[in-house]
Amino acid sequence: MPPLSWDTLQVVATDALPGGTGAGVCSTFVRSPGGHIFAVRDSRAEAVVPNVLIADEEVQRMIDAGILLATPKWSARQGHVVLVKSAAFSRACARVKHASALEWRPSPSGLDMAYLSVVDSKAWRDRCACDLLRWARERLGGRPATATLRDVEEVLRQALYACDRTSPTQRELYLLFGVLLGELAPERWPAVAASARLQIPGLDPAGLEAEVRALGSELLQRIVPEG
Repeated sequence: MPPLSWDTLQVVATDALPGGTGAGVCSTFVRSPGGHIFAVRDSRAEAVVPNVLIADEEVQRMIDAGILLATPKWSARQGHVVLVKSAAFSRACARVKHASALEWRPSPSGLDMAYLSVVDSKAWRDRCACDLLRWARERLGGRPATATLRDVEEVLRQALYACDRTSPTQRELYLLFGVLLGELAPERWPAVAASARLQIPGLDPAGLEAEVRALGSELLQRIVPEG
């Protein structure tokens, strides 16, 4: 098939989130005027090149199995992606009072979807990360002491989905995890530290430990112990 114009395509499905938690940009499946369904490989391209064609019946089977989500019938647009967030991510955002002007559409699975530009998607994730980490830092510092360490852990877990290698907040996320786990479950910190070394290029292990200790000393002076 030849390349197709964006304005001839309709968004019909996207990926479900692995494990049904977190948030992220998922694949965009579109239908052509001829009824062919395929995944968009490059949302920034001037035209869409059809790749592996999928039958309607197969798409419906994957939707029924929870592999894909049926989307609203959005008109496909160049430079746009499907953003999906879970109920757990929404709860974390509500807990930290993150305000979003995005138009979210619910799905029967409990996941919410939005169709927006790549730039707006990145900006939304960065704002979420800042709000989630600000809240976690304040609670670890004991201001105010209304959240338990388990609450902080859940917020940081959801922040993992908003912070990636391009996010300036990723380093702070792992530092806060180090402080939290030092109080909550020290035996789990080595695995998280190993993940940090994989995610942050050039990260010095000794430097990471020193930064965690320094941040912990700063934040934990006024923490109220759990229970």
